[in-house]
Amino acid sequence: MWWNCKKTALLVALFCVVQSRAVLPAGSLRTDSVRDSMKIARYEKRAEKFMSFWHSLTPRRVVAQYAGGIGLFSAGLGWMYGKNNSWETDFLLGYVPPYTTGRGKLTITARETYVPFDIKVYGDVNFQPLAVAMYFNVITGHEFWMSEPVRYPHKYYGFSSGMRAGISVGQRLRLHIPEAKRRIFREVIIYYDFNTCDLDIASFSTNRYVSLWDIINISLGLKWTVF
Repeated sequence: MWWNCKKTALLVALFCVVQSRAVLPAGSLRTDSVRDSMKIARYEKRAEKFMSFWHSLTPRRVVAQYAGGIGLFSAGLGWMYGKNNSWETDFLLGYVPPYTTGRGKLTITARETYVPFDIKVYGDVNFQPLAVAMYFNVITGHEFWMSEPVRYPHKYYGFSSGMRAGISVGQRLRLHIPEAKRRIFREVIIYYDFNTCDLDIASFSTNRYVSLWDIINISLGLKWTVF
């Protein structure tokens, strides 16, 4: 009887060992499966961030402007971002006619605009009573320079003739296009603004013969939002 009990105990112990070894691979497989799922989730999250980043770099607007101190005509691309798309960035190429210089000139402008709020006028039309902007404008041509030429005494002019910094204040109408009527654009913005540049402000503040209206430019423009 004692021998039978001993045999039974050995068989039970052997059975437990076999069972434990049989269970371990399944647990290991489950652990590997969870680990693989976590790796896939992390990859998808990184890929989503990467795609979102490149999507944010895609221009969302087409911009066209008449006058405004950055060329007689200017056109370019724009982006919107921030809460309620209140911040806008535009890059524009402009054209200055020959006038008395004998040849036309190209301008390049980077502009940042802040539009704090909209007022609904009627249906799909909104009024934006305030749009403030700051811009940097560069004009091309051998007669314009970014740093003072050596032919002039040091700090003779004290400014660059090829680059201007400016500010503007204006108002806009925003027309939202219903989905059923869209072809390319989802909204159109009509705007005007009053603007001036650093050199004009300096002239106004140091020369009593320069009036406020002498340093103010007016521009008219359109913005077409694609998405």
